[in-house]
Amino acid sequence: MKMTKSTKKVLLFMSSPYGRWGRIIVGSVMIVSAVLTGGIALIMLPFGALMIFTGTMNLCPMGPMYRQPLKGDKIIANMQTYQLK
Repeated sequence: MKMTKSTKKVLLFMSSPYGRWGRIIVGSVMIVSAVLTGGIALIMLPFGALMIFTGTMNLCPMGPMYRQPLKGDKIIANMQTYQLK
């Protein structure tokens, strides 16, 4: 995929501590709502667990889509020198 100014901003945000905490909170909300609702909503459980895992391990799943590393701190280091064409 092509890197634009907006995708660069999203990658930087998702790799930052705010993005990590956002993924952890949204994942927790997904798990709680799936358990409370039950039924077909239980499909959200693995996605919520994945969001919590990536947030706690400082992994950014969007990084490899834009030819960036998976680790958040490495993405931030690369983006400081990355030049858009």
